[in-house]
Amino acid sequence: MILAPWCDEAEVERDVKARTKGEMGACKTICTPFDQPELSEGTLCFASGKPAKKWTYWGRSY
Repeated sequence: MILAPWCDEAEVERDVKARTKGEMGACKTICTPFDQPELSEGTLCFASGKPAKKWTYWGRSY
């Protein structure tokens, strides 16, 4: 599981799932922390390169 900056767009999550799908499952959002770490101005989404809106935990579903 990783904590990564995300743009919070369903289309981007679907793309991450499609690109990571394999025999062991696919990567997806797990949860968004209520207490958000600081998101510095200019932080980009790890998956799309768009401006990030929040930090979200990602992990592989089995």
